[in-house]
Amino acid sequence: MADTTVMDTSGLDREFELESEHLAGLYQVVDEVRAEAGVHRAEALESDVWNPIYQTEREAVARTIAERIARLAAAENGLVFGKLVEANDEPPMYIGKVTLFDHEANLVLVDWRAPGVERFYRATAAEPMGLLYRRHLITAGRSLLAIEDDLLAAGEVDETRANELVGEAALLHALNRERSGRMGDIVATIQRDQDEIIRAPLKSTMLVTGGPGTGKTVVALHRAAYLLHADRVRVAEHGVLVLGPSNLFLRYIERVLPSLGEAGVEQVILADLVPGCGFGGVDSREAARVKGLKKMAKVIDKAVADRQRPLKEDVVFPYSTGYVRLRAEVSRDIVKAARRRFHRHNQARRFVENEIWNAIAASWRGGDGDPEVMRDRFRGTPEYRMLI
Repeated sequence: MADTTVMDTSGLDREFELESEHLAGLYQVVDEVRAEAGVHRAEALESDVWNPIYQTEREAVARTIAERIARLAAAENGLVFGKLVEANDEPPMYIGKVTLFDHEANLVLVDWRAPGVERFYRATAAEPMGLLYRRHLITAGRSLLAIEDDLLAAGEVDETRANELVGEAALLHALNRERSGRMGDIVATIQRDQDEIIRAPLKSTMLVTGGPGTGKTVVALHRAAYLLHADRVRVAEHGVLVLGPSNLFLRYIERVLPSLGEAGVEQVILADLVPGCGFGGVDSREAARVKGLKKMAKVIDKAVADRQRPLKEDVVFPYSTGYVRLRAEVSRDIVKAARRRFHRHNQARRFVENEIWNAIAASWRGGDGDPEVMRDRFRGTPEYRMLI
C-alpha cells in the first residue's frame, strides 16, 4: 500500500492550479491536432487524382486520418488521468487515452497501453519501479475536479513535499460516481492484477475466471483495446469479435471500446453468427424443480465418477517414423492414482492429462520421448480428444 498523508491546503491550491493549466494545455493540443487533421483529410479527399493506384493511396490516407480524428474524439472525456514522477528527476509523464505530441513534436501525453505505463498500475511503496510518486487526475469534461498522490519512495522525498501528498481516492471516486446504466472504461483505476491480464503477451487462448462482479468483462474489453494498440497490424487484420449472451448485455458494454478509441470491433450475440437457429430452451416447471433439488448434486457427482474409467484397450498414435501408445493398464494406474490423490474431478483432470503425456512419451523408443512435444503434436487430434 502506498504511503499517504492529508494534503496541506495551500500546497493543494498551487498544485491544483498547475495541473488545471496543464490540462487546459493538453486540450488545446487536442483541438489543434483535430483541426489540422481535418484540413489534411479534406485536402486528401479533394485532390484531383486520376491514377487508380494514387486514388487507393489517397483513400487510405483519408481513412487513417479519419481514424485518428475518431480516436481523439473518443478521448475527449477523461483525456488524461494520471502522472508519473520519476525518482531520478526525469520529466514527469502524463498518462491518458491517446498519445499526443505538441506542435514542436514534444511528447505531452502517453497512451495508457504504451510500454512503461504499466508502472502506473503496478508500482507500490514496496516496489516503486523507479517512481517517486504517482498522481491521479480526476476530471469531468475538460475540468479538473481533484488530484491525489500515492507516495512510492518516501525516503527520497523531503518532508514538505511528503505533506502535500494524498491517497488513492481515484478508485473511490470511480466507485461512487453516478451510474448511467452502461459500463464505462476503467483506465484510471486498473488494478495491478487486472493490468497483468490486460498486457499479457498474445500467444494463445486466455481464460479469465472469477465470480460475478469481479471485473472479468471490463478487463477483457480493455485487453482487446490493448492488443489493438500493441499489435494492431496482426490483430486488426484478423479482426476482434466480442461475443455476448444477449443484446441487453451488448448495449450495456457497447461504449467501452469506443471510449478507448477502438470503434471497429464487432459485437454480436451467438444467434447473429448462426442465422435461422434459435437458442434458449426453457425447462418445464417440473423439470426446473427437479434440477434445483439439493440431491441433484449427488446425482451429478455419481455421473461424473461413472465416466472416470480407464481404457479398455491400448490407443496407438502414428508418430515420426513409428508409433507411440497409451496402454490400457497404464491408464488404469493413472485413474486409480487420481482418485486416491484428489477429491474433485476438476482437480484431478490436469494430473490425469500430465500423466497421459508422460506415459505416451515413455512409449517412444525406450522412453526418449518429450512429453511437451507429444502434447503439442497430439492435443488437438480427434484420437486424443476421444481418449481423454
